[in-house]
Amino acid sequence: MARILVLDDDEAGTRLLDLVFRDEGVEDVHYASLGREALAEMRADPPALLIFDLRLPDGNGLAIYREAKEHGYNGAALALTASDRSDPLVKQVQAELGTRGVVLKPYDIDDLMERVRVLLDPPVVE
Repeated sequence: MARILVLDDDEAGTRLLDLVFRDEGVEDVHYASLGREALAEMRADPPALLIFDLRLPDGNGLAIYREAKEHGYNGAALALTASDRSDPLVKQVQAELGTRGVVLKPYDIDDLMERVRVLLDPPVVE
């Protein structure tokens, strides 16, 4: 599976994701807890998939994703949030990534992994 960057300041959540990815055989996963760390890593080695939390200590994940896109990032993205779908920021993410581009915490691991698989290997439409 391709390289994944997880941007989330929730240490327990990232540990869980790490266990899930390892269990699924996903080895090339990197983690950042701050937006500026993620941006630096994305410039150095862009991931195929950015998984980002919406609420971060130094901003919001959507702003980081947008900034990365302005600098040439063209990989897939998936947002994680503890907010509900009525939150204006969640609605902005849905407008950009679609409703399947937002995963509400606490999330179902099987659903999350299915979304990751689809984003990294989208089905071919003929």
